[in-house]
Amino acid sequence: LRKENGRITAVTAERINELPLMNESDVSIVPESSCDTLRMTADALMLGKGINLITDGILNAKTICRRIASVVSYLPVGALIMLVASLFSAFYNQAPAFRAQDVMFGGLIFNLAFAFALAFEPRSVKNLRDKYPFASEKPSINDFMYPLMFAVGGGIALFVCQAATRSYTSTMISLTLMLFLYACSVGGHGSVFATKRFGNRLLYLCGFGALLVIAALVFTTFGHSLFGYGVPEMPKLALSLTVTVGYFVIIQLIRYFLSPNGKAKAAAEEENDGDEAETSEVESE
Repeated sequence: LRKENGRITAVTAERINELPLMNESDVSIVPESSCDTLRMTADALMLGKGINLITDGILNAKTICRRIASVVSYLPVGALIMLVASLFSAFYNQAPAFRAQDVMFGGLIFNLAFAFALAFEPRSVKNLRDKYPFASEKPSINDFMYPLMFAVGGGIALFVCQAATRSYTSTMISLTLMLFLYACSVGGHGSVFATKRFGNRLLYLCGFGALLVIAALVFTTFGHSLFGYGVPEMPKLALSLTVTVGYFVIIQLIRYFLSPNGKAKAAAEEENDGDEAETSEVESE
């Protein structure tokens, strides 16, 4: 029934008469103690006992894929955000959106720290629930739409922050916050309002570390004299943070309502519910 409905199936086998079932499935898994025929036919061999080995392997595989997808999606966006903001500043004859120290802290140190947190995201049982029935084997335009939209819009938002506040400290804080929010929203399909997943523990720890470094730059004489930062005026800082958070909420709402993945996921869940009901009827008969 699963195969007829286009599902990917995995089976376990212990007896020779289950060979046809193994051949019909997409993945076959047998214990290490199986006979040579089953061992030669199977796709995967369990080196221990218990079904937990299978779920653990799936969890590891999904976690690795999620880490790779998050890092690949995250790293180019930081550079694009700063590039777009700098281009708008040059086009409108404004002061540069970022200084060298802003690029060093916000665009390099904090950016790489968030990428590190994504690359070593802790395992979570939620990864087992991630289903991508709408994902294709080849990349499509939709796979790049969210990073591109976020980068372009984020660069414009930072340009607005710099043009409105004329404060490099506020702009650097907004850049760090924007990169942190984007890092919390990658690694899945759809808006954070749909996936209900926002960041990971390691990312929160890196965000707290970035906050401590920013506090040291802003409130110490060392940060003032060596790097040229100062205590930002509260109205300017509030304006920058409001623009950054507001843009993130808007882009997530747009992704929630316009992303085709949301409809595909809902349709897949309805189909899955129907398949389970059909399977239950057959088993009861």
